[in-house]
Amino acid sequence: MPIRTLLLALLATVAISGSAIACMDNDEELGQFQPTLLDGQVFGNPIGALHAQARAVMTLGLLAKGDHWELPPGGEDEHVAWDAQMVVGDGAGPGFVRLRLWGKAAGLSMIPLRYVHANGNSRGINLMSLRVLPAPPPPPPQTLTVSDGEFNGGVPYGRGFLIRLTKPLPPGTRWEVKEAVYRDADDGNGMPIEITAQNGEPGTFTAVSRGRIAHIVFVQKRDGWQLFPETVTINLIIEPVPKC
Repeated sequence: MPIRTLLLALLATVAISGSAIACMDNDEELGQFQPTLLDGQVFGNPIGALHAQARAVMTLGLLAKGDHWELPPGGEDEHVAWDAQMVVGDGAGPGFVRLRLWGKAAGLSMIPLRYVHANGNSRGINLMSLRVLPAPPPPPPQTLTVSDGEFNGGVPYGRGFLIRLTKPLPPGTRWEVKEAVYRDADDGNGMPIEITAQNGEPGTFTAVSRGRIAHIVFVQKRDGWQLFPETVTINLIIEPVPKC
């Protein structure tokens, strides 16, 4: 993979992880953690895994009515951060706890808890086997395949993307950037967009989206004087980052 494509993928990772950390709508549901009683001792069952740079939620169940969990409202270690809230409603009953988890770095995390029986007896346990997996690889940069003289589309804000011009070029000609600007409003001043040609891939360019709209014009160039060179115009709507 070309170095520039790798850089675009890295930009995509930053944008995705930033929005994932900000938004809670896509939390992975790890289900219910159900403790086990064996010879008077309370043991914790494995509760699965989550990815770094991702969030998950789970419910801490109970062995019997009147039991409850004792744990600080929040905490973290090198692999995961968490906070806890008593469950209200949901049909879970009193004493159940909703645990929210944030993956920080790959590794095995142990969250200290204390289980308290209805008669007041308590046992300390650890939630083990909460494994944080490496963050999944970022998706490849979006590719805009442009085959005609004008292209209208959209790209997410702050993401690297590829432009691939497939309109045939006569021998001895090449595509060059004539104009590349973005605006924060329809009537705003144009700010330059950096467009870079991919080495070894004629007609392929890289860019990073900014602003609210973007206007890019390529011109068909050759050495020497030209009367009316062919152009390709690309108009883009920049899709905003979700606000959470």
